[in-house]
Amino acid sequence: MKTLIFVITLLSISILSFAQDSLYIYHTGGYVEAKSISSIDSINFNSKRDSLYFHQGTTIKKYQYAYIDSISFVRVNTVKSTTKDGGVVINGICFSTRNVNSAGTFVDNLTDNGYKYLWNSKSGYSSTSTSNTPSNVTYTGGYTTPTVNDIWISANDPSPVGWRVPTYDELNTLFSVTYGNKSDVDNNGTTVNDVDGVIFTDVITKHILFLPLAGYRDSWYEDGAGEGYYWSANAAANYVNAAKWIYAKANFLYLEYKHTKTMSTYDTDIKSGDRSMALSIRSVIR
Repeated sequence: MKTLIFVITLLSISILSFAQDSLYIYHTGGYVEAKSISSIDSINFNSKRDSLYFHQGTTIKKYQYAYIDSISFVRVNTVKSTTKDGGVVINGICFSTRNVNSAGTFVDNLTDNGYKYLWNSKSGYSSTSTSNTPSNVTYTGGYTTPTVNDIWISANDPSPVGWRVPTYDELNTLFSVTYGNKSDVDNNGTTVNDVDGVIFTDVITKHILFLPLAGYRDSWYEDGAGEGYYWSANAAANYVNAAKWIYAKANFLYLEYKHTKTMSTYDTDIKSGDRSMALSIRSVIR
């Protein structure tokens, strides 16, 4: 029988309020199941049957120990307002637990998509906005002659006070490997409160960062179902086509999670795209 590892991570001085708390069940094979703690009445362990039972009202769900690697209870948001956030440290970097909403604010809940922004701009688009994003040829993020050395300047940062858009290197810490082939951070596709996303778990502290798959905005429409796009503060090399048109690029964190009743796939990477795309922002502390 596989040993059941029971991990409790509480990022709060109080464990009585579970408004934004989640329970994560790590299944053998990499699949992660997320539940809202407020929906669970009790959990029972039965050693005779090598099983774990979740009681949710009149519903009882059974898990066999052999198919569970670990369980984590996580307090993911300790200071909640539209301008303040408790943050969570993943591999040495403190990320906000929620996406940026309108400039200077966070969304209410960790599963909310928030606004999408042009690179190096406070110009944000809500999911219901009918405004077009600018042309990918003419928009350079405010730089007359765009280069790979361009960066998102503080004056154009829509993050709340005390926070900023993460750099390429900071986003890359979500994938860093420091010893052997073992990463400092695990990542898995999951669903939290019916919202698909990817969670990043610090392998040492067990802190968890959830990023919803908010898609992207291009021209007047929202797209990228099953995918997430999060800006970095760093530019990428320009693309020049055969007609000598220059397309200014910037780096972003790419996430994907697609699943059915019988299978699931997920992907995480850092890519580059047109600065004229409107993408999500997950801030880091200044």
